[in-house]
Amino acid sequence: MTAHLFFSRTTSAPLPLLIFREGANTLRRKALPLFAVAISLAMPIAWASEPDQGRQLKQLRGEIHTLQQHLKNDKQEKARLFSALKQADKKISRLSRSLKKTRRQLNKQRKTYHQTQAKISQLQKNLAQHKEQLTQHMRSGYSAGQQPALKLLLNQSDPAQAGRVLTYYRYFTQAQLQAIDDTRASVQRLSAAEEALRRETLKLSQLQQEQESQLQRLGETKAERKQLLANLDQRIQTKEQKLQHLIENEKRLASLLKDLEKQATARAFQGQNLSQLKRKLKWPTQGKLLHRFGTSRDKGDLKWQGVLIGGKEGQNIHAIAPGKVVFSDWLRGYGLTLIIDHGNSYMSIYSHNQSLYKDVHDKVEGRELIASMGSSGGNDKQGLYFEIRHQGRPVNPARWCR
Repeated sequence: MTAHLFFSRTTSAPLPLLIFREGANTLRRKALPLFAVAISLAMPIAWASEPDQGRQLKQLRGEIHTLQQHLKNDKQEKARLFSALKQADKKISRLSRSLKKTRRQLNKQRKTYHQTQAKISQLQKNLAQHKEQLTQHMRSGYSAGQQPALKLLLNQSDPAQAGRVLTYYRYFTQAQLQAIDDTRASVQRLSAAEEALRRETLKLSQLQQEQESQLQRLGETKAERKQLLANLDQRIQTKEQKLQHLIENEKRLASLLKDLEKQATARAFQGQNLSQLKRKLKWPTQGKLLHRFGTSRDKGDLKWQGVLIGGKEGQNIHAIAPGKVVFSDWLRGYGLTLIIDHGNSYMSIYSHNQSLYKDVHDKVEGRELIASMGSSGGNDKQGLYFEIRHQGRPVNPARWCR
């Protein structure tokens, strides 16, 4: 009886076989647990009447369709969140870069402001000295009489000498008055400059506060989206799927590097031979090595092709050697990424940055500031993912950086 129900072709197709065919044609690997549901329902359905078989098959197909639709919705939501995360990372990068520029301008304005204050203070001292000298002169003249110039003239026995004394007296008085006027005018000009600088400094301070507030709000929004992304990962990603996700990310990076390598060959960029700097290079930033080259990722067969260096948000990232920027953008799985071509088929990769300070085609020097540390791309820790590649193949950075 059981064998007939599973293998007979004289009646309508056996229900378990239909279920397996349906599963083979409609279910993806992520929905394999549904087969267990089908098997568990197979025996009761086999003994049921034909109308019952049809109803239960229809019900099962409905459940399969519902689960497939949920899975599809989860994938779409995850893709939407990745897109939102990309936009948030880019906004944070732009704000961080602008904030850094604003702080530099603010420091420059403050320095100029203090220099102007020092000049005003010195001019005020000079003005006070001029006033004191003029006061003493007038006091001396007054003590000699109500008409000091006339008395000076009459006290001279030699008319020529008297004329010279009178001329000197007039020149001296005019010089003192002119010095006072000049100093007062300088103080007025510098006071106006000081007021302008004060307004500019206030404006820059407000801009800095506004940008820091925006940066904080974006950081909070990014944290919320990352949490939603983590929840979706728990719902739709098995260990095998996570591994596949990492493999796809690596393939994406490898494909990008292959294209960049072709472009490097075409433009024949020649930098300093990186092989001559082996074991002499400095690390791009300071911090603890959270993951080392060649170790397992997520306890699987996939290996780390670079290193992950832990640190603080906003920490400076430097180029390890002279070169030319060939990529400066957001990359799925790696976040804000900057790639430098050092010539002779050597490239260095800097990922998960908070902000990128260099653009494509920019030339950089060794140890030049190129980015700031972050957690872009959905990384759950602050840190820099760093790779060195030669002819597209990853090499151990620990053998190159001292």
